Amino acid sequence: MSASSKLPGRTLVADSGVPACEVTVLDGRFSPVANGVGKVEATLPPGLYKVRYKIGGTVVDESKVIELEPGGEPLVLPVPHLSVKTARPTRHPGSPAPDIATKLSLHVDKEVGAGAEIFVFVRDSSESSAIGSTGLQLVDRKGVLVADLSDAHGEAACAGCTLALNPGSYLLRSKRSDGPPLEQCVHLSEGWQTQVFLESHRTDPASLPEIDLSDAAILMSPLGKGFNPDDAALLWTDAARQALASSRRSAPLPRLKHVRQRFRELQLSGIATPDLIQTLRKEFPNPMHGIHSGHLLLKTPDYDVALLRDVTEILRLQVGDHPDVMALLAADPNAAVTFPTPPMMRSSWQLIVRSTASRHDLVPPDSYAAAIGNRLWGSGAWLVWRQPEAALPAENPQLPDAPVGLLLVYVQMQLHNRTADQFLGDLAQSKRFTTMELTVLSYVARLMSQLDAARAFTASADQQVWYGSVLHTVRKLAPDTFASTVEKATRSTIDKTLNAAELVSQIGLPYAALAATARTIVRKLNLQSDRAVLTRLTSSVTTWTHSVKSYLHKPHG
Repeated sequence: MSASSKLPGRTLVADSGVPACEVTVLDGRFSPVANGVGKVEATLPPGLYKVRYKIGGTVVDESKVIELEPGGEPLVLPVPHLSVKTARPTRHPGSPAPDIATKLSLHVDKEVGAGAEIFVFVRDSSESSAIGSTGLQLVDRKGVLVADLSDAHGEAACAGCTLALNPGSYLLRSKRSDGPPLEQCVHLSEGWQTQVFLESHRTDPASLPEIDLSDAAILMSPLGKGFNPDDAALLWTDAARQALASSRRSAPLPRLKHVRQRFRELQLSGIATPDLIQTLRKEFPNPMHGIHSGHLLLKTPDYDVALLRDVTEILRLQVGDHPDVMALLAADPNAAVTFPTPPMMRSSWQLIVRSTASRHDLVPPDSYAAAIGNRLWGSGAWLVWRQPEAALPAENPQLPDAPVGLLLVYVQMQLHNRTADQFLGDLAQSKRFTTMELTVLSYVARLMSQLDAARAFTASADQQVWYGSVLHTVRKLAPDTFASTVEKATRSTIDKTLNAAELVSQIGLPYAALAATARTIVRKLNLQSDRAVLTRLTSSVTTWTHSVKSYLHKPHG
């Protein structure tokens, strides 16, 4: 035992000032001895320490060596001045003057509706003296153009535009020179201005700018207030968004619990609902911070269900039925929610898709949301996708109840004399199938190729024994009875994969889109009338597929 460990300990307090910031205390050997989110308060033996502050996956500050002397009052470290890389203008050197954004956010350029606003601000990171066309458009949920943002007001390599609109969900569309436009949902809540900050980079003045929608800074401000670059909640929001983008488990639990406690106190005071909502704005001054925090809470192991329910209620009071708030209820079987339009956040989409395995109606089959599943683009906290080819067709009641069984047998037969790559290459060349249909067929082909690989391994192993020819014969005559251990294990793995919960997770399509796509493939291939496929489906050779034949009409958890 060291001499310092015999001395009385002393409390070290390190407050980052940012609720979703990870704080870690390192000892003299750079080993973590205490950690927390937002703040650390720990009693430690005397010695030398450092404090590390991390937002998302990036260390944003690291203190100098701290000498913790024995006993005495707690050593409270000064709150560091943290900053993060963000598309919004800041007061830090190198950022365009934030006052330009403030001025543009307060001026409504066009009134298309009333009750909500959107402010889109783009700054050129290539250090141009001016900014050209942004290539951005705002469309409604049906794809109808609401406003062309290509020629926003420009000033000092920045461009901004403010529109007054009816509350609801819209699509921000960014034209691309390398393919279909990129899109993301922007939801406008009544009484709020949704602010979208983007960076563009242009290598050729004559070409469209490159704008990464997935790296946007999206904020909310009460109508009439505009963008306030000095609001401390902006850093909180950026930090929570980056924590989500990095899949960090850094839910700001102390902050969430404080807000809930304040909410309950206000409820008990009998305050009127409008006044309650106004008071709550002081607790969640930027609702996007509260929404990010709710999603971070869901990533916490054994998270507090009651706390999540209360946070969701508070957010709904502030911003109504915002899709990224309602996504927190996706797994609740008693919550009456649907998502015809994609949400704003990638974590919301993951929650929704996963929940469609048991709640088939969450994403309607003929909705815009059902068409984006295989078109996701980029990374980050925001859900961004390539513009879909077309909406999914309506359900055809004449198609069989279990197209997955037909697809399995058809693909299995197609792979008898060719590889999965050859099969999929032929399908792509035929140009009969959409990219979503090819996504489903590709997954099934990869799955079935595992079985072919198991059979090839079995045949090779059989050749190594003197009675291999006998084994080959009996396996061919009664493949189910005399299947090898490898084949049985592979079939078992495939069986476990072929349920709604696993399929929506692996393929990334909502249940409705997966079901509609499978049926369309069956119709295009006319498998419901293919005698060879139907015979093979009911034969003993494929009895292992029977357990999955009706998965499309059975809920799975």
